[in-house]
Amino acid sequence: MSEELLKAIIQFFAIVAKERITEDERTIIKEFLSLHLNQDGLRYYLTLFDDFCKSNKPAHAQLANVDEATQEFVDDWAQIMQIARKVNQALTMQQKAVLVIKIIELVFAGEDLSERQSNLIFYIGEALKIPSKDFRAMRAFVLGHDADELDSKNILIIDEGPIAHEHNGPHLTAKNLSGMIAILRLTDSHCTLTVCH
Repeated sequence: MSEELLKAIIQFFAIVAKERITEDERTIIKEFLSLHLNQDGLRYYLTLFDDFCKSNKPAHAQLANVDEATQEFVDDWAQIMQIARKVNQALTMQQKAVLVIKIIELVFAGEDLSERQSNLIFYIGEALKIPSKDFRAMRAFVLGHDADELDSKNILIIDEGPIAHEHNGPHLTAKNLSGMIAILRLTDSHCTLTVCH
């Protein structure tokens, strides 16, 4: 992944997380970066993330007769569109789906989701051309922690026993498996994502 693209992705993370940055959020960013970087690169991009979060300056001139929240939304949207152009040119749909999953994990790491963050992840999904149906499935997939919450025909559940209720999707049993593996098939994006619980 190019340096320019990694910087763009870090800016996405910073835009979404700028209200507050918890250790859980930093861990999610570290996990994403560790897939692409060595330790020196990881430190550099975490510092860059911190700098982006601190700078938090409006990208455009102030609009006349607009309240602060609207101005912040306009600035965030302008940044999202600028970053999305770079990301859309460089990443495949599967890579963009992974990025959106990480952004969703980031905003839900603290359990307190602001209306602004909820709107931002939706708009990022739109800007990255993630089909709405797949975006909703990704959000439910990230938030689901057990078979009941992951009940979908597009989610394969793998665990060590039968599910307590009838699951709408495929189910596999694997002996001696501790926990559960869930695999999401994004029908409109033509890709598959996996999470272990």
